[in-house]
Amino acid sequence: MTHAHPGRRTWSFLLVLAAVLLTGTAGARAQRAPAAEAPTLPDAWRAAPAAAADGITAPMDAEQGPGDEYAPNRLVVRFQPSATDEDKRKLHARYKAKVVREIPVLGIQVLELPDDTVAMVSAYQAEAAVVFAEPDYIATIQGSPAADAAVLDAAAIAALANVARPATRPDGLAWTPNDPLLDQQWHHATIGSAAAWERNRGAGVVVAVNDTGADCTHPDLVGKCLRGYDFVNDDTDPRDDHGHGTHVSGLVAATANNAVGGLGSGPEAMVLPVKVLGAGGSGNMSWIAGGVTYAADNGAQIINMSLGGRFTSSALRDAIAYAIGRGVTVVAAAGNESTSNPSYPAAYPGVISVAATDRQDRLADFSNYGDALDVSSPGVAILSTVRGGSYQAWN
Repeated sequence: MTHAHPGRRTWSFLLVLAAVLLTGTAGARAQRAPAAEAPTLPDAWRAAPAAAADGITAPMDAEQGPGDEYAPNRLVVRFQPSATDEDKRKLHARYKAKVVREIPVLGIQVLELPDDTVAMVSAYQAEAAVVFAEPDYIATIQGSPAADAAVLDAAAIAALANVARPATRPDGLAWTPNDPLLDQQWHHATIGSAAAWERNRGAGVVVAVNDTGADCTHPDLVGKCLRGYDFVNDDTDPRDDHGHGTHVSGLVAATANNAVGGLGSGPEAMVLPVKVLGAGGSGNMSWIAGGVTYAADNGAQIINMSLGGRFTSSALRDAIAYAIGRGVTVVAAAGNESTSNPSYPAAYPGVISVAATDRQDRLADFSNYGDALDVSSPGVAILSTVRGGSYQAWN
């Protein structure tokens, strides 16, 4: 299925990423402000090894699957700057609410409620000290293994490594990576990665992957991760317990020329893993909003969110505005529901919204479309890293 986008150019997201890596500029809707003072980067991080994985996604979380609109008994509240801590305590005491999370830079608190969330939205919203009150809506990953996609383990990749390759590139470019899966990563040829690599391979660039975490012990991601954060479990161990975040991390920055697996679009970039989705591939918008401000405050120049939901969140919108105000480029998946309806965060101002295309450069049959889109990217059967040191093609 294809869809025309009158008045819009169809670009590749990964080519846009290459442009960002090379020049530090973003697309037409990015609306970037001058960067704030550069934060100190987190330390390098390597988690305990992940168990071998078959690459298949886990079932959706029981309480946070696609059929759930918001987290039960949770309320997200942003207060006026003039509201004091005492004002907030009195308000929470009146409604028997408990603060369970905060996003301090935005004046946002996440509350646990004894009563129905929708009723409490109206109650808090009526208070003069409150900017907004909303349910903690749910977002999910935008991706899954391609149909019948085999998992390539170390033995399969070792066999490929013995295949003879030409000493020079037929396109005349000088750099010839020896990664054995490069020939199967069809997206690199489509977006012209080789030409970008001649100029720059992402050295010095930090890309926050706000997703299900990352398996930073994967052979193609060892040494490529900074210490991030897990907003699902509220700790400093953002390891991937699903698989999607590891796949995205490899697409961004898998090591090049190490005779292992494939390589990322920015193979010398660093990944800041920010876990905002749980083992079932879904998560609260408040986790995602917290992850965005965290990434912006911890050295990310690019934030990638291959996730989305159909309900808008003022907290996430404000978090993205905060990141863009600090000079961060924010990229998000347009959605995989084959609809022109907006998906959030992709539809927010300043976010580069990315649709998926196939090998024939046609819109993927599952991809969203419409006026909210900015760019398109290869998104069908894309081979990358999965947990446990393996590789698999995902949509």
